[in-house]
Amino acid sequence: MMNAITARHDTVLGRLLAALPARLRGLAKTNCQVPGFTGPPLRPDIVLDDGAEVVIVDVTVPFDAGEGALDVAAQAKLEKYRCVVDFYQSIGRRSTVVRPFVVGTLGSWFHGNDQCMSDLNIPHDSRARVRRQCISDAISGSDIVWSLFRNRESGPAASPAAGEGP
Repeated sequence: MMNAITARHDTVLGRLLAALPARLRGLAKTNCQVPGFTGPPLRPDIVLDDGAEVVIVDVTVPFDAGEGALDVAAQAKLEKYRCVVDFYQSIGRRSTVVRPFVVGTLGSWFHGNDQCMSDLNIPHDSRARVRRQCISDAISGSDIVWSLFRNRESGPAASPAAGEGP
């Protein structure tokens, strides 16, 4: 089931990466530790560093647990990467931002995602398509996770033991 959860995350991340302008794809580091950073071994999904400004993006697909759930997930990402922002500022990057990219398991869209896409220089005319695709991917991935969970719950434990009759 963890593979399906990771695949759902990676599919949303892949949509963002595919939407990056070609000139920025070579600058974007994905799923890597930050070079020179000696703090906790964090691996942001995307680090876009042009030498002066840095955009750190971390994708999350949290459970839609009611109003405010996406804000809580975004805040957790901001807190997680605060030390990386401090690191970049200590080495002279004039601007470093963390942009959580949050899509709920049932397709909820975090209000900050549009700013994230803007900071990644994703063309404005592509953003609606990326939004639709990410929402669809989150829902489809969640359906797979749910199916795996349901099958595990009704699997061998719910079946009669070998040799037992009805």
